[in-house]
Amino acid sequence: MALGFNPVLAISGCEVLLRPITDKGEFLPVGSEVKVVTGNVKKKVNELARQGYRLALTYFLIAVMYRHPDNTAPVSYIWLDSRKKKSFDQELASLQDGGAIYRMIYPNGDVFERTLIFEQPASDNSKRREYKVLKIELQETENFADQRVDIDLAPSSKEKIKTLNSLVKEGFAVRDLFVSDTDLAYKASVLLERAQ
Repeated sequence: MALGFNPVLAISGCEVLLRPITDKGEFLPVGSEVKVVTGNVKKKVNELARQGYRLALTYFLIAVMYRHPDNTAPVSYIWLDSRKKKSFDQELASLQDGGAIYRMIYPNGDVFERTLIFEQPASDNSKRREYKVLKIELQETENFADQRVDIDLAPSSKEKIKTLNSLVKEGFAVRDLFVSDTDLAYKASVLLERAQ
């Protein structure tokens, strides 16, 4: 950062992509202290969060955290695994009620992004968010004439796009797309968020 670069992407468990700072408010606030953690990321992230660091980037087995002198209040991070079908909706509602704010996805060691990371302020958070999850399914169609496979929304999911558009009109924003099913048969979920 002292040389005018900002971290923009965690590429692997040992690589972080940097790029020159072209706008002062571009990524991390000027004057931020940065730490990179590897290994037991969940534990190390929360240790640094108690010291006022915030999660900036993450990838499997790596996280980039920052602390700015103007914002050193402690926080904690909650890792919500989308594969917990029985408790996922309850845990998401509990996080919403507790004032947690969605930050990013953490891959679970495979190519699929399944874990949602929420930031929980230490004190009452007046900036509450409301979350909704829409599950969608894709389907393959073999196109023999063009020798290709087309992928589109399954018929059951086309109605969900209407619901998605309706939620956006009500003030929700699409925050992320994540894999929510263990059979991986072209199933995904859309996370939506609205400020309350």
